[in-house]
Amino acid sequence: SRWGFLLKSEEHRADVAAVWLGEFGTATDSSWWRSMLRYLEERPVVGWAYWPLNGEKRPGEDESYGLLNADMRTVRHPWKLQSLQDLLRATR
Repeated sequence: SRWGFLLKSEEHRADVAAVWLGEFGTATDSSWWRSMLRYLEERPVVGWAYWPLNGEKRPGEDESYGLLNADMRTVRHPWKLQSLQDLLRATR
């Protein structure tokens, strides 16, 4: 990994620097997505934020990575929301 070296590999502790992974997202349940979730689950010290919540990039333009649809009420990809909820439970 390119930034994972900041963690001690044997303990997954942030002894070198705090690590925050911001603005990661996907529109497909891919091997990259599953690998990223596994990496974060194995290293609970890493902070993260999913991007984005909104269903539109701007009015009338769909945001395929969004957790919500354009109506801002319904979930776009239930598998994605479930994956993030599982990650939150695993890293408490």
